[in-house]
Amino acid sequence: MISNHSRTVVTEYRSLTETNDSSATAMLVPLDSPIRKVPTTLKRRDVLYLDGIRYCFEAFELISLRLARTLHTIGQRDDNADPLAPQIVEATTDAWSVIDITHRLRELLQQAPKLKKNDPQLQLFLRRSGSVEELRHYFQHCRTEIHSFAERGMPLWGTLSWIFGGDSSELPANHLIVPGTFFDDCRAMGCTFDFQEHRYTERVVLHAGPKRIDLADLHDAVKQFVPYYIKWFETTFTSPERHGSDVHMRLSLRPVQHDASEVADAPNGAEQSHALEPAAGSDSDGESSPPAQ
Repeated sequence: MISNHSRTVVTEYRSLTETNDSSATAMLVPLDSPIRKVPTTLKRRDVLYLDGIRYCFEAFELISLRLARTLHTIGQRDDNADPLAPQIVEATTDAWSVIDITHRLRELLQQAPKLKKNDPQLQLFLRRSGSVEELRHYFQHCRTEIHSFAERGMPLWGTLSWIFGGDSSELPANHLIVPGTFFDDCRAMGCTFDFQEHRYTERVVLHAGPKRIDLADLHDAVKQFVPYYIKWFETTFTSPERHGSDVHMRLSLRPVQHDASEVADAPNGAEQSHALEPAAGSDSDGESSPPAQ
């Protein structure tokens, strides 16, 4: 029996990878989530920590869904299709972006106002996501360690492998991409297969140097932590007065002609110009602000 665990590209992304429709997956941070509205009573420094955490959640989801779409496209690709270079660049960039944004999320959570450092759910998330630090540390030293990568046959950007396809009668395929030059004796690692249980034990693996991480497991960790964080935020910050967020501003300028007396009184050598009067409006999650002064 082949487990459903081994048939998806990323857990909870199955509908996306099958339909290629981002609307098929619920948002990690709903549009009406309380974490989008920070209380006005907080210090600006604390507001920035909370903003950073929320944006990490949303960036993580954006990048992960984009990666899932790219892997879906590659997995369904005809062998005689156009070269894969653009898709490989997209997938590799997004895989490393997942590592970077998770690193930033971990740092912000450990400094978040009123979130206890020994909070059990926070500690669980930090343990589950700890591998990103090792992988990020590895790549931070690529400039000084590149000679050792060459000696060991390691691709600079690592390799990305995932399982895709398959039904109840066959195993899914293990896809693998190696960015950059595929030189002789190049080391390319795929997903781990358990021969006793007859299934893959990994789903979407970024492997670089001696380090590897299952990005699907990482996604699970973030997805399971976000509802806890939202509940914590809601019970911790109860003030009804809230800031707006995610503002879009439009600034329109129109020329205003000087009258003759103003031009005549201008200092010698001064350039004659038109004054510009601003007319501004903004959108802030459904709210408006007064025109610019």
